[in-house]
Amino acid sequence: MNRGLLNQILVKNHMVSGFTLLVVMATGVQVCLAAGGVEEIAEKTTVKINIFDNQKGQEADGGSGVIINKSGRIYTVLTANHVVCDLDEIALARKPDKVACETGLKYTIQTNTGKEYAIKDRQVLQKGPSDPDLATVTFESGENYAVAVLGNSSQVKLGADVTVAGFPAIFGNKGKNRTFTITPGKLATLNPKGQMGYSLVYSAATYIGNSGGPVFDGSGRVIGIHGLADTDQDTGQSETRGRKRPRIREIIGQRETGASSGGKTGFNAGIPINTFFSLTGQQPPTSTVQPPPPPPVAPGDSPRRPTRYKPPSVPAVCPGTVC
Repeated sequence: MNRGLLNQILVKNHMVSGFTLLVVMATGVQVCLAAGGVEEIAEKTTVKINIFDNQKGQEADGGSGVIINKSGRIYTVLTANHVVCDLDEIALARKPDKVACETGLKYTIQTNTGKEYAIKDRQVLQKGPSDPDLATVTFESGENYAVAVLGNSSQVKLGADVTVAGFPAIFGNKGKNRTFTITPGKLATLNPKGQMGYSLVYSAATYIGNSGGPVFDGSGRVIGIHGLADTDQDTGQSETRGRKRPRIREIIGQRETGASSGGKTGFNAGIPINTFFSLTGQQPPTSTVQPPPPPPVAPGDSPRRPTRYKPPSVPAVCPGTVC
């Protein structure tokens, strides 16, 4: 990834009549946290990653991702590496310490508008099988899509609210038919020995197809990338798509990208966003702004409507009424 990629993202916080607006400005596209809440931000920035198996001539289950940058017509999506890189077993056997991707799969990105785009470039951030399971991919579009704000995962406290967004294959909806889903939960623990960087553990429900999707904090900032489920077995397998995955040494749990092999415990894991910052030579933001509680209303008084925020003249995607 271009080391200057995240330098193009400017984060600003605006206070409007007791409401906090969290704004990311990236080449004229804005996302803010207002009346629409985390759910609206998640829906506009989370993408569906579709996979077509050329060898079998059929669609696979796929995964999820989140838009983190726009430069001109090029959008960058952050996801789990195992979503966009099916490990080449033969290459892995020859060089067990190096990740290599199979070439028989076609990947596309589907946005919240329903439009589908071919992946232009892929950067595998996971260099070895035990390294953090992250990758970035790009697509080109003339549309104005929302860009997510990246937070600071080290500032999230145990017990804090989190929201996992993605496109799980539930109720018979598979492949391109998967629908956008969000699940709330709590940050349960931090597992410093988490396999492949999966140290952010939470209680939000996830399933096949959620892999690569964003984990948001209560302010609508991305604090992690989901991709692993805890199971009642010693080892697990992929939960991204219905293909046989290579055996990865010492992986505990199952990836959220393929056929499930064991019972899930209810705990799931993501890679902290600060790991992404570290891999790309960036520093996480230091802002600790949190949405304040609404101002108290005196007995007999009617709640006052917040002052309408007048956005700049550039195109904007801003949920809620205050924008």
